[in-house]
Amino acid sequence: MKASAIQRRDVMGPRKPKIKESIVKTEIIEEVPKLIMSSNPSSTGSMSEGPPKHKRPLLEDLVEVQRWQCSKHHSFFEAHEAINLDGDLSSMTYLKLNGTLHRRARARDVNSMLKLGLIDAATWGNQFDLFRRLSTEEKKHILTEFGFTFMLVDQGYKTAQKAEKGFWLLQNDTYMHEDYFLGLPEEDARKENAATKAKLHPLFVNESLNCVGYPFKNLQIDEHECAVLKTILLLTQQGVFKHCVNEVKHLYDCCMTELMGHSQRKYPDTAAERFGTIILLTSSIRCAINALYNQTRVSDVFDLMKFDPLVRDVLLS
Repeated sequence: MKASAIQRRDVMGPRKPKIKESIVKTEIIEEVPKLIMSSNPSSTGSMSEGPPKHKRPLLEDLVEVQRWQCSKHHSFFEAHEAINLDGDLSSMTYLKLNGTLHRRARARDVNSMLKLGLIDAATWGNQFDLFRRLSTEEKKHILTEFGFTFMLVDQGYKTAQKAEKGFWLLQNDTYMHEDYFLGLPEEDARKENAATKAKLHPLFVNESLNCVGYPFKNLQIDEHECAVLKTILLLTQQGVFKHCVNEVKHLYDCCMTELMGHSQRKYPDTAAERFGTIILLTSSIRCAINALYNQTRVSDVFDLMKFDPLVRDVLLS
């Protein structure tokens, strides 16, 4: 089946197609990637109201989904870089950060990150019955914010793990820096609007670092805590799950219980303090979301007119 034949309902809808483990082929890079929205590829059930049907804790299942998503990203990024759709990458300036080479993010990199962020966010939501039961329009409404949330958590985790001060890393290891001109090709630096962009660009980078990247690094946030943050930010979307309050409460309480258990095992002396600090991070992440959303209107890196149709369809809905 051609990727171009995939309809919107295949992306947003409640159906649960079988996941194919094949590597993303280079010829579909410009089309919707084959990361189909479905439930956990390693299990037959999903997380629902009442006693879990799965044998493992909720958090363990979500971490496995998270790992599976990251493994699929790697295949997509490798194919994207191999066919080099956005100019000669060999001519770009690479910087060494903590021993590995990184290049400046381009509009195409950000486009890919936004698209995969939306796809991964919907995959995450589809782990829960309460999300799968929503209409397509309701899902799109949630993903307008939650797609950004998902992307920022993944990027914040990578930034905390690998980046140096002042650098924000995307999922494919390209960077954004508070200095707009760092790594910028000379011809772009000479453009008339470069000075204006140089003032706006650091707003997103600094907000993301201060609200997400640096706190993640200082706290040494791990993948289990990332999974909790993503789930809490989904469940606390305002005005969406008002018809299933008990179901939301059950899932939220489950996340809280398992997060506390995780904190007690890993940080027995400061478990309660760490637990509270992790929960407070949700407010900081939402602040960074606002900065990111504003950048889609002003930045040459977040170029709305170059966004994939899927991204525009959700963000402009």
